[in-house]
Amino acid sequence: MIFEYKDKKFNTITLQFLKRPLDKRYDTIASLLKKYDRDDIAYVICDSKVLECVKTLVNTKLYKKYDKVIVHMTELYWDEFNADYALLSTLKDNIHIIFNFFSKESPYKLLKNTYTSIGSFGDITELYLKKYNLNKKEPKYNLISKLGRPNEERNIFCKALRDYKSFVYSINAFQEQYGEFEKNSIEQKLFESEVELHNKAKNDEIDNDFKSYTLPNEDFQSIFSLDIETRTTQYDNCHWLVSCTEKTLKSFMFKRPSINVIQKEAYDYLESFGFEFPNYFGLDHKTQQLEICKRICELSLEECKEFSLQYKDVYERNYQKLLDFLEHHKTKLENIFYELYHK
Repeated sequence: MIFEYKDKKFNTITLQFLKRPLDKRYDTIASLLKKYDRDDIAYVICDSKVLECVKTLVNTKLYKKYDKVIVHMTELYWDEFNADYALLSTLKDNIHIIFNFFSKESPYKLLKNTYTSIGSFGDITELYLKKYNLNKKEPKYNLISKLGRPNEERNIFCKALRDYKSFVYSINAFQEQYGEFEKNSIEQKLFESEVELHNKAKNDEIDNDFKSYTLPNEDFQSIFSLDIETRTTQYDNCHWLVSCTEKTLKSFMFKRPSINVIQKEAYDYLESFGFEFPNYFGLDHKTQQLEICKRICELSLEECKEFSLQYKDVYERNYQKLLDFLEHHKTKLENIFYELYHK
């Protein structure tokens, strides 16, 4: 049986529901459930808070109807808890959790084995790899950044770089994102190539989430990319929760040099798979990203093109490492499903 946990309710869904024609974020899960799904095991997609989901499973006694319940966190980790005891006080021994962290093993040690995968982020990245010819056009910009949802780090970079003509960026409206206005917040900015799509989304002519399955033209016209994760410093006090998304994975697929702003421990995990983070201009990629971006933006377009070619071998290797990384995590998730459905 397959459920979606949403608005504190468990809704029964079908495999067809998971086969989304546009963003395809559940394709791997759908293929695994087609292979392994059983009536005596409940599989729950949880795109919100895991602890709340587990509490609702217990309070509604849904967990009692099945031999086993698998809660799969397929998106970012939004829970506030960061220690085992928060779940241990609620968890029942037939409830298993697949967390979404960029780590080899689950950070939580609970009653039963818990697991970790990269959630839906691998499928989203594969969508772009299959959908687009990622060969770059004649460049117009030194640096691009799809800043998306405003956060502290993105605001800092945006304010420092937005006046450079060689820098092209988009950022969501703070008020639209959070339903309130913050003093000194940055105004929404769209890529020129996305204005028409944005207007269609506002008029309900297309899916409002079009950015999750389309790439702007500017992506193919930029020499470097700046990719800032959704959550970076939020985990300073619980470094074992390693959070990353497709934003970082996508930075490797264009075969261009990138500047990555991610959680410190995420660098370690990605480097264990062979990904490289060069120290451009002799500056530390992991701590001096803003200074690197400024130096890139100060170059002429021709200087920037020449400079980027110094790292051609690196971004070619990172592209291949990305393909290996995606395949590894597909296999890892299948092994998790096999263990949960057969043992």
